[in-house]
Amino acid sequence: MATETNFGDDSSLGPRFERFKFGEDEQNKKKRIVFIDKTLLRDRVHYKDGYGYMRCLQPDHCPACAAGMSSSDRYGTKVLEYYTDLDGNVSKPFGYTVKAFVFGNGKGNGTFCVLNGIFKQLGEKMYVRDFIVSCSNPKFQQMTFLPLESCFLAEMKQARPNDFAEVKADYVKKMSDMDILKVVAPVVTVEIMQKVVDGEIVRRSTKNPQQAAAGAAAQPAPATGQTSFGSGAPTAAPAVATAAAAPKDDTQRKMMDDLSADL
Repeated sequence: MATETNFGDDSSLGPRFERFKFGEDEQNKKKRIVFIDKTLLRDRVHYKDGYGYMRCLQPDHCPACAAGMSSSDRYGTKVLEYYTDLDGNVSKPFGYTVKAFVFGNGKGNGTFCVLNGIFKQLGEKMYVRDFIVSCSNPKFQQMTFLPLESCFLAEMKQARPNDFAEVKADYVKKMSDMDILKVVAPVVTVEIMQKVVDGEIVRRSTKNPQQAAAGAAAQPAPATGQTSFGSGAPTAAPAVATAAAAPKDDTQRKMMDDLSADL
């Protein structure tokens, strides 16, 4: 049934934020970021070629688990990416974008493992250091992280406190508007997941009214937990997802914007 709308209607828009990642033409580019959110979101997901990621529905009935599909942990946090030149030097005039950084851990040697090792070296200083990030394989987002001795925002806070206050107010507002749970582990209903597993649905599509409505109406499964880069690298995901223990405490689903006191 047709409904009346206007160009100011945001209800048809997806997540209104950018992902931090490298495009196919950015293999030799260096990007500069700072981790502005200490909270790391973790969820258990299944992946189906063509369709993408789906949140594991355990402890309730999960068709993907029942079919023997493997599962893995997927993580999400928020970063500030500076506008830079190709070598990662901050551009003039100053500019930035707040982005969702979503990643996995491969087979125990992926992005989380790399950042966990950096956290063990730097501790809380990780959140007041800028990082130069490069990517050797954009297709698989294989990134290298080089921590710098300084942080452009921290230097701005000392040298230009008024400018910094405006920048911080802006990026905190942008962080509060971001619900990266939608991209860390998209929620689907049992019915939709079963159809994906059976091959009746092969691609996620917002053009399918029934599929889109079912996804929007799905109730989040109590599988999300908060973690940190210092929590230790998880063990490799088991071959069959039913053997995996889902993160507990569904009260921790809400993302907390726990900013560093230094920023």
